[in-house]
Amino acid sequence: MIEFYDTDVFISALHGNCVSMESSNSSAAALSLNHSINTSRVPNPDHLISAEPFTTEQLIRIFTVTIVVYPILLTFCTVGNILSFVVLIREKRKGSTNIYMTSMVISDFFILWLYLPPYLYNASLSLRRNPSFKRGFSRIHGPQVWLQETFIQQSDWTLILFSVARLCAIVQPFKWQWIHDAQITRRTLIILSFLSAVFTLNNVVKISYLDAKSIGMDHAPSWLAEWSEIQHQAEVVCTMIKVSFLITINVAVLIALRRQRAEEIGETLDVQPSTGTTNSRKYKNSNYILLGSVAMYLVTQAPSLIVNCLMIAADNYGSFRFPQSVRLFINPFASMSYFTSYSVNFLLYLAVSERFRAQFGQMLGRRWGLRADSSNPQGSVRPRPGHSGAGKPENGFFNMTQAFRTNTTNLQLQYSSSISEVQLQSPM
Repeated sequence: MIEFYDTDVFISALHGNCVSMESSNSSAAALSLNHSINTSRVPNPDHLISAEPFTTEQLIRIFTVTIVVYPILLTFCTVGNILSFVVLIREKRKGSTNIYMTSMVISDFFILWLYLPPYLYNASLSLRRNPSFKRGFSRIHGPQVWLQETFIQQSDWTLILFSVARLCAIVQPFKWQWIHDAQITRRTLIILSFLSAVFTLNNVVKISYLDAKSIGMDHAPSWLAEWSEIQHQAEVVCTMIKVSFLITINVAVLIALRRQRAEEIGETLDVQPSTGTTNSRKYKNSNYILLGSVAMYLVTQAPSLIVNCLMIAADNYGSFRFPQSVRLFINPFASMSYFTSYSVNFLLYLAVSERFRAQFGQMLGRRWGLRADSSNPQGSVRPRPGHSGAGKPENGFFNMTQAFRTNTTNLQLQYSSSISEVQLQSPM
């Protein structure tokens, strides 16, 4: 949701070798995130040279933030989302929570990887000067931005649907059972994908049109300029709506959980440990994953949302002066914070979800010759039968112990039953 400026225009201007806006337009949106950049707002090179309060050297160095941080986030995203996908796809019973998490994992994976072409373009001067790379980048740039922003909308609204589903499960668990149906969840996400693609269609139309005509946004037809301006404001408003929904829904979730917790304090003894504990753990894991994901989303998205609101207030309404040098200085920090929300979800799942940790442990156990102990609610792993933890073959002692415990339990049950029968038959 944060604007970026073409590094060719920026760096060339700073070094006194300015390139024309029209010739560099094909990459003018190369660093845009959640909306395509309006190139008419690309700062005047003459103004950049004398930009205040930041010096030219500071603005050049600030580009290294993106160059250094993005590969780190991409690594976390790739490894984490692949592991998350493997863990989720191995789950036998795929409920609505599993489907929502899988959808977010896939979307987050593509969000980071679809940023790779513009990152390479802006980070490598040799690639920018390579005619074949520039032609290829120009062809794919429109679809690349469109797909990236489609996945962003898909991931964000999936989190909102997940929040609504958890709220319904807490407040009215029997009335809203249909909302947790796996088939309904899949169909809802398919519809959401279509709506996300339509909502972000301006990106592929605008960038492809400008590249085909070899013109800048300042020479674009009026219909395209107006559409792009409306699209920019609509996406900022959409982000505000998403943040408002997430805050409102999850505050309601917390209130409902607190009330439910208070009501269940005196009822814990009535629940059988064999069923109640397992169901309660699954229930809590879904809530922890949701609340953790929402908290991380709100924290990482806040800088981008604030910067874009300030841009609209300064550019469209003239409410105050927002210097271009300040925008350029803030952009790398806000954008990398924005990407963090989509790259470290695996670490979040491991931190807040006991069930996810157990499933991850089972997956590692299969890889290293271990298997999870099904009788252990923590999902810990233990050696396969016939092998001890030290890797040595076991004797029959473990099986003998288990058989002794089983026989002892059966004898206790028979003894209790006999005592009950004697008490019933004895005269009062």
